Amino acid sequence: MRITKPILVAVLLMSALTSVTLGAPPAAPEVWTTDSSGNQKGMFVMEDDDVFVMGSGFPPSTDVTIHVYDLGDGYEDTILATSTVTTNSDGSIPVTLVWPKPLRPGYKLVTWEEYYIWVDLNQNDKHDDGDIFEAFIVVWHMGNRWWSQRHAVPEPEPEPEPEPGTCPNGTCPYR
Repeated sequence: MRITKPILVAVLLMSALTSVTLGAPPAAPEVWTTDSSGNQKGMFVMEDDDVFVMGSGFPPSTDVTIHVYDLGDGYEDTILATSTVTTNSDGSIPVTLVWPKPLRPGYKLVTWEEYYIWVDLNQNDKHDDGDIFEAFIVVWHMGNRWWSQRHAVPEPEPEPEPEPGTCPNGTCPYR
């Protein structure tokens, strides 16, 4: 079978138009936890941190409901905080406060727990197709590193090494 030049040109043109028309597939929606400046953050200190979220790949200029929840005992959702936000014209969720500090007043957290962000796209308060979920951690505190970062406790200066042949305070452990 012989392909003529006009048929070949038509096939190539249709192929090119299809590629341009379809373009790249849209990005899958995603959400992540951040600090107030939009820096990605996955661990929050219970008494000290606010939990913010950002997202991308959502329908543009659409209201979405964002829940913070805990599975709790028996895997039943316990909604701890809820925010509603309108996505930007590019489908992104701007930096949005979803859970203000203190995160669980009066709650006795021993070490850490996992919590979840749930973006309810169709706002029907049901986990269903198209909803987005993301986990994050809440800790009681960050140990000594947490304390020193929050309270600027300086590191102790190391003891200076004595010069060879000298004995500090009249003692010579090197003899």
